[in-house]
This record gives sequence, structure tokens and C-alpha cells, in this order.
Amino acid sequence: MTYLNKYVLTGCLLLTESFAITIYVPGDFPTIQNAINASNHGDSVLVFEGTYHENINFNGKNIIITSESGLETTIIEPNNNGPAVTLDSGENGIVELSGFTIQNSYNSANGGGIHVYNSSPNFKDLIIQNNAAFNMGGGIYINGGSQTFNNCKIYNNDVGDTNGGGLYCIHSESLYINNCEFKYNHSPKNGGGMYINDTYAVIENTQLIGNNEGIGGNNPMPSPKGGGVYIASSEVYFYNNIISSNQSYGAGGGVYGFDSVLEIHNTEICDNTSLNYWQGAEGGGAGFYNSTVFLNQVTLSGNLANSLQQYNSDGISFKGSSIAHIYNSIIYDNDDAEIRLNDNACLTLGYTDIMGGISGISGLNSSCLEYGANNINQDPLFVDSDSQDFILQSNSPCIDSGSADIDGDGIDDILGYYGSAPDMGAFEWIGDQLGDINQDGSLDVLDIILVVNIILNNAEYNELADMNQDNSINVLDIILIVNIILE
Repeated sequence: MTYLNKYVLTGCLLLTESFAITIYVPGDFPTIQNAINASNHGDSVLVFEGTYHENINFNGKNIIITSESGLETTIIEPNNNGPAVTLDSGENGIVELSGFTIQNSYNSANGGGIHVYNSSPNFKDLIIQNNAAFNMGGGIYINGGSQTFNNCKIYNNDVGDTNGGGLYCIHSESLYINNCEFKYNHSPKNGGGMYINDTYAVIENTQLIGNNEGIGGNNPMPSPKGGGVYIASSEVYFYNNIISSNQSYGAGGGVYGFDSVLEIHNTEICDNTSLNYWQGAEGGGAGFYNSTVFLNQVTLSGNLANSLQQYNSDGISFKGSSIAHIYNSIIYDNDDAEIRLNDNACLTLGYTDIMGGISGISGLNSSCLEYGANNINQDPLFVDSDSQDFILQSNSPCIDSGSADIDGDGIDDILGYYGSAPDMGAFEWIGDQLGDINQDGSLDVLDIILVVNIILNNAEYNELADMNQDNSINVLDIILIVNIILE
């Protein structure tokens, strides 16, 4: 063979390797792991429906693994000890796992469902449920790297000894969670839903509901915190979330922050509980220690703190050297104190509806408070707080009662609100918009379906469906909705 032919052959081999291919499971290989082992960087693995009894490890392969028929019918259940899915060899941001249910892992030290170490994967369209770990991260364990989660459901996961029932995350350079659900996860110590430590994180459009931490009863573990989420030594930003019906057997029924910087925007923190039989129950809704906290357009209501001690803080608690700023929010109808300031904690409160006004704030020692003249003390008139509907009624005093210029520099910091000013609370009132049949704030195909059902006499008459206001609901109204959607 000539030198030229050798170069040609070598070049052809390199060119062949550079082209990504799709590997099919079980068509090409019977198991997902077999497909991973046969793959090269940039390849895709397409998995057809079925239950795959295996523990998979990406083994440093920067590949995409996705299901053909979706997460409901494509299931990964481990058949050996250890996590169901492992990424621990420096996998980069190209890596993606999407369209699976990951369930029933019970013999992992860290991360029953997913274990990530110094890797940067993307997770999308997953159900992670009914997993358990001995130490940390019943559903998910993360240590190092950068991660994204989109459209994931993390349900009913448990951790045996320490922290993070649904998610345990430490040392992550960037954690992004969007449109996810963390429900009914449990930890015996901190972070029933999430435990976040030494991490930069953005959490938006996400629900933390029904998570809990601590053993409970009259013998809880020492100082458990953060029924919904526990945050330590981190910088975390919350946008458009619901944190509801979580429980802590210590402090912070919904949220607990320690030595952290937190911003919470357009978020509901309601109906959470802190129970501590031996110490004062701090922060039924949220509790913060030595943290810098900024809350804007937050609704805190229906939270409970209960203890044998004489003092409780049902709404929100600030301790240590915390510095807090609360604007455009509703803190109302929490069981005892709406806000409690302990130690040297300081609070600036503006454009907020707080039950009891300044008397709704309790404080100890040298706590400091800057209470703005623009705060109110009026029933916010939720649609139905007993049914956890904290949207404002049309006659709420909180409508148009906030301020878009939070820092007072003459430039609006909040954009996109309805009316003359932002509303107080998590949910901007937009009124009854014609065509918005389900009143979810947007016109879309769901509203078209509802109009069709009305026309076919399958649903009750709704005046919002009469787009042209001619007292008749027909195909002309459908056309008008379609035209608005397509604008």
C-alpha cells in the first residue's frame, strides 16, 4: 500500500467517525447500555417503548438518549444496586436524556434515580419516581458540573439518612430548573423536595407541593429545615413558582435559606407547615438565617408554625444578620405572626398588603424595620383561599397597588403588568378577557376546544365565548379567537 493510499484510508476513517449516527434499541442492540457502549461522541440512541431492567452509565459518552414513544411507556428500572442512571465521567453540555420514566431504585448510596458527578447533562421530559437512596438525593444526586431540567416530574422519592428527598445538589456551577414538579418527596433531615448547597441556581415555572422533611412526632431529628426546599451558601433565583403544602419538622415549611442570596419573584408560598415540639417553630412559609433576601410579587398565606414554645412565626422568619427587602407582596392570614424578625435581622417593606399592618410584625432584640407608608392592611380578596386559589378577585384592593419602580430611581424595574401599576401578590389580575374561556390568562387551542363544545351543546353557555358580542356563539367566534392567536 502506498503512502498516499494510507493517508486516504486514514482520512476516510476519521471522516466516518465524525458523522453522528442513530442507534436503535432494541433494533440494533437489546439494551440501552449496549447501545451506549457502541456509541461515539455526538451519536443518538433512540429507545422504543418498553421496560428496561438495567442500570445505565453514560461512561463519558457525549450522546443524546431519547425515547421514541415518550416517558409514559418507556421505563428504566434498575436490576442491580446503584443509581438507575449515572453520569460521572465529565460528560458535557451536549449530553441529553429525555422521554423516560426512571423508577423503583432502592439500593443506591447517593442518587436513587439519577447520579451526576462533575458532569453537565441536560434532562428533559422525565418522570423520576419511587426511588430511594441511603445517604443523599433520593431522586437525584448532583455534585459539580452544570445541569438543566426541563419538564420533569420528581415524585415520591425518599432518602434514608440525610438530605434531599427529591433532589440533592452541591457545588453545581449552574443549576437550571424549568417547568418541573417536585411532589411528595421526603428527607429525614433537610430539603424534603430539594437540597441546594454551594450552587448558583435558577428555578422557574416549577411546583414544590406536598414535600416533607424530618421524622415527626415528639422526636424529630435535630433541626431539620426546608420542607419544600433547603438552600445553603448559594445564590438562587425563583420566578413564577408555586410552593405549597410542604411540611418541616423544624424551620421553613416551604423554603429555608442559610448564608445565601435569594430572590423570589411572582411566587406563591402558601399552606406550608413548620412543626417543632422542642424549639420555636420558625417560618411556616419561609425561614432565613444570615441571608440576603429579596421578595417581589410574592403571596404568603395560610402558612402555619406550631410549637410548644411561646413564640412561632407562621408567615416568614428572618434570623441572624439577615437583610430582607419585600415589595409588591401579600402576607396575609398566616396563623400567628405574619413576619418575625429575630437577632439582628433587618427588613424593608414596601407596597405590601400585610395583615395587621405593622403589628403583624414581631421582633426581638435589636431587629430593625423600615416600614413604608405605601403598605396596606386589607383583605386581599382571594378567589378561594380555602381551595388554594390565591388569584385576586376583581375588587381586590391589591390590584394596581404596587410599584414598578422598586429601587426608586425613576425607571420601571417591572414590565408587562396590566393596569396603572403592578398588583400586589404573585398573580397579576388581567380581568375577564373575551375568548379566554378557561381564564388561564392566554388565548390558545384549549379555548377553541371549549367554544366548539359550547356550540355542540356539550358545555354550558359562557359569555366569554361570544367574541363579537352578538348574543350567539358560533363558528364566527372561533374564527375571531384563531385570528387573535395568529396575530
